[in-house]
Amino acid sequence: SSEQFVADVAGTSAIGRADGRAASAPMGALHCVHRDFDGEEKKPSSKEASRPEQAAKFRRYETAREGMLNCESWASVGSSQGAEEEQDGAARAVPSIKREKSLADRAARGQWLNDMLKVLWPSISEYIEKVLRSTVEPALQKAMPYLLSGIRFDKIDFGPEALRAEDFILYEKEREDAQGKRRSMYMVIDLAYTGRPTVKVACTGGIRGGISKINLVGRLGISVPELMPRPPFMRGLSIYFLDPPKISLDWTGVADALDRAGLRRTTQNIAVAAICSSLVLPNRLALVIDQFSNLDIFRLKCPRPAGVLRVQVLRGRHLPEGDAAWLHSVGSSDPYVRVLVGSRVYQTPVQYKTLDPVWTDAAEHFLVDYPEEQHVRFEVIDEDTIGEGDFLGEATTQVSRCIAADGKPFWLDLHDETGHCKQLNSQLEVRITWRELVLDPGLVGEIPPGCAEVSAWLFVGVFSAAGLPGFHEDCAYWLEVSPDGGATKTGSRRVVPLRADSVDRAAQARKVLKLRDAGVSDDLIADVMDLPLEAVARCAQVLSSPSMFTRRPTGLTGEVITVNWDQGFHFLVRDPRAARLRVTIWTDANKDGRWQKGSARQIGGEATYEVAQLLEREKNMESTGLPIAGVDTAF
Repeated sequence: SSEQFVADVAGTSAIGRADGRAASAPMGALHCVHRDFDGEEKKPSSKEASRPEQAAKFRRYETAREGMLNCESWASVGSSQGAEEEQDGAARAVPSIKREKSLADRAARGQWLNDMLKVLWPSISEYIEKVLRSTVEPALQKAMPYLLSGIRFDKIDFGPEALRAEDFILYEKEREDAQGKRRSMYMVIDLAYTGRPTVKVACTGGIRGGISKINLVGRLGISVPELMPRPPFMRGLSIYFLDPPKISLDWTGVADALDRAGLRRTTQNIAVAAICSSLVLPNRLALVIDQFSNLDIFRLKCPRPAGVLRVQVLRGRHLPEGDAAWLHSVGSSDPYVRVLVGSRVYQTPVQYKTLDPVWTDAAEHFLVDYPEEQHVRFEVIDEDTIGEGDFLGEATTQVSRCIAADGKPFWLDLHDETGHCKQLNSQLEVRITWRELVLDPGLVGEIPPGCAEVSAWLFVGVFSAAGLPGFHEDCAYWLEVSPDGGATKTGSRRVVPLRADSVDRAAQARKVLKLRDAGVSDDLIADVMDLPLEAVARCAQVLSSPSMFTRRPTGLTGEVITVNWDQGFHFLVRDPRAARLRVTIWTDANKDGRWQKGSARQIGGEATYEVAQLLEREKNMESTGLPIAGVDTAF
């Protein structure tokens, strides 16, 4: 059947059938704190009998609905019911904790988190400033019209007002594999920021302005994929936003120019895109905590998704007018829809001059990591010749609601800041189909040759490339991974290698400072380490200099280097028998080995791998080295 999924090529695993005929592996017991789920209401204990509102809020999902996540059990961690309930209820894998009695109690419980964010805020704001200057500023310069094309940040100061945590939820998950029972957990934090920073910008032609207020709302996830029974008790963790955060910017000075050019929303989208590129699923910040464990780095950085959503936009009705009406004419719009799941964005074709558009072929597939927490967002835009277009309205729905719809079409109400959509009763009809990942390599053989539907999930993990030509300058290396045969994504990763001479100088400086801290004189340090006395005195400046890794002669070094990526890529393919994996390595150095702005030069040829080979391997998985033609490279 073309409806089924198979997966895991360098990890292929099956993905499940839309018709539900293929049995999927249980995901284990997934526990959650104060989260509502549709299903049978949990029976309140004697202590809760006097609090019916609490009993109604905390529910237990006893039996998984057809088409939803196949879980052995759902339990509410956040409830200690007493001995009588433990005897009546089923045995739980994890003891529950006491449930909060009020919103005030929850606020007090989370105060430690806000205290920690306040301490971290100077470091967080310093990091945000670097992102604004290195990522947002160049993107703004490209998007702005000529008068604003030279826009730059003159001053950035976020002040003392820190991020705050409004609420948080803790999940625990158990699963069994060949190595036995494994436990993991993840926490979801509702973050908010409302600040009045000092952000000043300058543009071409002496135009000046700034940002007087920033609002940010988002849901941050912290995942610990594997707990262990010894300190530090966790092998690693990853940090990410479940959905793109919502950001609003209040401009001063240049605000009028931005409004006239229709670019106010563009600036907000650029700020969100900067966050999405590194911190919105499937992108995440991964930290290895236990350096001595055998942690699978890809399970931390690029874990297996839970399943796939096929999102289809069908039609809209009663949309607002985006184009003004002329004499003896009726106002209209040229609408299109942007669909956002995590950092992935899909845009439908434009339907011209209509307030009731119909799309016949507007569907896309999205990988989902956390169905119980992620959302699907729809933004309806009126296409304009200049700028990004007029915002008509948006709608957001939970992935769990989409799963419960079981592939049936449903309407979503559109909303906007002015309330115009509500007055017009503007709506969008969509059809969303959920297909769960099924770890059954045997299903691969059931995929018909030449399958036209997405049928498999392909994972590619790239560790490193050895034998690459070295450069004196800080030139970047990146790779492109592109399987054909129905792949829907090409990934790239830029890496700036750290030279051995830089590492040696840094290590030398640290040794000198340790000896100084121990009371050893500079003269004795210079004598023992065979260093000039002035070099000893300069060690503190060496470590604090931001350019210590960049002051080098230009050109080729004649050495070969190894560049580590440890980067994973997810792909959806139609026919794994026909798919061929292509990997190429690129650099921004020219042929003379000098860094050149905008340069993209391929190093050697391409490495290829026939995905069909995985079907002959155990569990459809293989770790292998791929040669790069034209250079002495092991990949």
